Amino acid sequence: MSIFLVNPPSLYHMPKFRAQGKLAYFELSRRQVGENGFWSLPGEHLGLGSLAASCADRGIAVHIVNGQVLFHRSVEQTWQAITHAAARHGSPEVIGFTGPAQVFTENLHLAGLVKRRWPGCVTVLGHDFATLNHERVLDEHTEFDVLACGEAENSFAELCLAVLDDRWPQPIPGMARRGEPFQPAQVLDFDQLPWPIRADLPLVMAAGLSPAVFTSRGCPYRCTYCTTGATASLLAGAQRHRQKSLDNVLAEIQDLTGRHRIRHLTVTDDLFLSKNPESRERAADFARRLIAARLDLTFMIDLRVDSLDREVLALLRTAGLRRVFVGVETSSPDQLAAYNKRYTRTADRRDYIHSQLAMTRELGIDVVPGIITYHAETTKPELTDALELIDSCDIESAFFFLNRLIAYPGTPLYHHYRQRGLLTVDWPMPRWEFADPAIGEIERAMLAAEAEGRPFAELRQIFASMIGVAAATA
Repeated sequence: MSIFLVNPPSLYHMPKFRAQGKLAYFELSRRQVGENGFWSLPGEHLGLGSLAASCADRGIAVHIVNGQVLFHRSVEQTWQAITHAAARHGSPEVIGFTGPAQVFTENLHLAGLVKRRWPGCVTVLGHDFATLNHERVLDEHTEFDVLACGEAENSFAELCLAVLDDRWPQPIPGMARRGEPFQPAQVLDFDQLPWPIRADLPLVMAAGLSPAVFTSRGCPYRCTYCTTGATASLLAGAQRHRQKSLDNVLAEIQDLTGRHRIRHLTVTDDLFLSKNPESRERAADFARRLIAARLDLTFMIDLRVDSLDREVLALLRTAGLRRVFVGVETSSPDQLAAYNKRYTRTADRRDYIHSQLAMTRELGIDVVPGIITYHAETTKPELTDALELIDSCDIESAFFFLNRLIAYPGTPLYHHYRQRGLLTVDWPMPRWEFADPAIGEIERAMLAAEAEGRPFAELRQIFASMIGVAAATA
């Protein structure tokens, strides 16, 4: 008898890039961002590692099958890995699946196979997707017995104990079951959690990917497209963005550098630094502690445009910061308002964004701007804006010309698109078509060029040319 946690391969983008069955998720990522950008991609699944650690604290052994870090190119490979693990460790009594909307079809397929092979196994689905849509998932998909809503370190361990002790079914806060009222779990104290189990870390490092830590969860902002913000909004205000103590964070980083000899680290917080003065002081304190520790470590963080502060970034650069992902999205005022970005009142938005990114690069920090190139009602001038944003960074990523907005189920954007009749596919992975067919032609041309393996310079030339032709004939 055993407990499994499964992260399926992400195959959603493969047909679009003519890579179905040919590439795994990280292989496609490497092709799109290039070697220069690949090294900082976080390969660890801290969520599953944290669940496994909390179970281990209660004497429960958990076996993780991570189809992404195993570079699976099909869901069948993940199923084979599950059955091989069951042959070694015993048939699963509980098996938990994780992932966003992009992998729901894979999770559903695997859960169905589990139910046919081991009918008594309790199947669980977790992640923001499950949290925001637990009622619909339970109503429509009997492959899942339970949905883990929110942070599940305690609730998943309690579920496993109940099954192993023959006390299941019983109500467990944080676990949603069909036909029962849902009771939220208590908010976690991160400093009481054990550090994640890192069984996959050797594979991650061998693949050239980045180890990871988190210092906070949640987000104080409510961007309309973001599942993190939507999930955080379900909590009370003071709990929506919670932080680990820096003593805890630094001890974990020192443990990683000592035991695993890591030289680069990705901080996976959805927002490591905001424009709030307390947040800036915490980031500065983090930097000073790293400098004092002399770990010879580089790292990457995620920020917003309006949280780029020269003084704090300079200190973080001295501490080892070498790359930042910056949530830019767009310089279009209409879209910034639609996405509920909080710097939309800035009069000179484009100049402001460019100056913030330039300042960061001047400090010797690589900038990876998050740019939403296409949305359902994209206009040609917006694509010109997008090209200017692409030109403002130093990373040659094909993905900049391909990134399509996803209306994740449960987010405000999803409900907005649904109400306006913009969705052509509603569930589980929503899709939409362009209001302007000419924009669709540009996207298809870029996808075809990327699939042919065109270098970044050619992709940029094709994109610019198509925008120019469209602009001239508009």
